[in-house]
Amino acid sequence: MSTWSELYERARTEPGFIADSDEEFSLVYEWRDARGEVRAQRVWARYFEAWTTPMLEVRSAFAPADAMPAVDALVHNLDLPLGAIARHGDILVVVHKQPLEPITVEGVLFALRRVSMVADMLEAKRGVDRF
Repeated sequence: MSTWSELYERARTEPGFIADSDEEFSLVYEWRDARGEVRAQRVWARYFEAWTTPMLEVRSAFAPADAMPAVDALVHNLDLPLGAIARHGDILVVVHKQPLEPITVEGVLFALRRVSMVADMLEAKRGVDRF
């Protein structure tokens, strides 16, 4: 089991940590594309409560909202190994939500890395590295 404060303190030791607020932080991961070029991808973690349960939201942007028709995003959701595509304002994100308590801090860091990776793969398909 993990708490938000345990996760936040552990995340502070990760390269690319950015403190956004007491209930949100982000990390910037580096990935290599098919050509071996380094790409950067930012992923956010946010604490919230639902049904009196501590929850975690992980999200990473990958495209402007108009870059993918909504029907295509819904079809892509079935193929994603983790998370789902959602619209967040004027951008598309990969988002994953889960209860915080039953997972370990390392399990949360795994989700952060994987959501970042999925978003970066979707972004790389467009041939850009904006997010």
